[in-house]
Amino acid sequence: MVRCRSSLLALATGLIANACESTKPLPPAVFVKPASLTLEDGQSVKLTATLRNATTRTVTWVSSNAAVASVDITGNVTAITNGTATIIVRMTADTTISATVPVTVSGPAVATVNVSPPAFTAYVGLARQINTQLRAADGRIIRGRPVTWTTPDASIADVSSSGIVRGRAPGGPIGIVASIEGHTGTAQVRVAHAAEACPVVTTLTLGQRADGRLATGDCEFSLDDSYVDVYEITLTAPMTIQVDMTSAEVDSFIGLFSGTGGFIAEDDDSGGGQNARLVRQLTAGKYRVWANTIGAGTTGTYSLVISQVQAADLLLWRERERVLELDAVGNAQHNRYSRLR
Repeated sequence: MVRCRSSLLALATGLIANACESTKPLPPAVFVKPASLTLEDGQSVKLTATLRNATTRTVTWVSSNAAVASVDITGNVTAITNGTATIIVRMTADTTISATVPVTVSGPAVATVNVSPPAFTAYVGLARQINTQLRAADGRIIRGRPVTWTTPDASIADVSSSGIVRGRAPGGPIGIVASIEGHTGTAQVRVAHAAEACPVVTTLTLGQRADGRLATGDCEFSLDDSYVDVYEITLTAPMTIQVDMTSAEVDSFIGLFSGTGGFIAEDDDSGGGQNARLVRQLTAGKYRVWANTIGAGTTGTYSLVISQVQAADLLLWRERERVLELDAVGNAQHNRYSRLR
């Protein structure tokens, strides 16, 4: 619609002009405030959208680079890491109508680098993630900035660009270093063979006694880094066996596994005192026995014997085992190796 009005523009000259103005509605548009953002890591700012001649009053928000700056459904922008991004707001009714807000993230300098865990045991062939936390001088957490990882001896343990450590050979501890902007954090890593995949297995026969020592260099139980010596026995016929581990220096703990590593049974102190004893009926085949103790770094000597149980002895054992199972706080009941089932 067009409306015209007459105006006396120049009385002295007698000239009259008609001034006309249009009242047609303006096209739909989106306006955003503020029009641009410069933020530091971790800061948040809310953007406000104003709509002109929209059929609906809703918009959608999206970031062109959410790794640098993210935006939620209400327009809250959060700076993640140094870089640039563009926040785009569109009309819901017509997504061709939009506005953009350039975002620059420029965070504070890194003051400290903390690594987690600061010390641990990695196992040969297995991987473990090391994480970092970066902080500014004022204590603010800095997110998203990449660090550089290095190892002093890749033959013992290597590390990926994302901080994944993989054990290569027993040794250490060595310092795996994360560095950024002249600051470093170090994780002390020791590498051992996991008992679950121990390459050193000693073969025993029925009645043979093994005298051993749990010490540095042994395979280790990956749950608690305790030392483990692994033995293997082959049964040519079904029978009941008794496994005894005795020691005056360590708290004996034994595990019984199938030849393929499946968990069968475990025991701590059923042999009396700190001695362990297991009695089990088994089919013919190969079996493995772990000579173990409770607690990382515990060392000491022990003796281990695997023997066949006669029928009369088996009846006495079953009665004793039944009594032990009734003791809710006794040492006969454990679930230490249950995750290996």
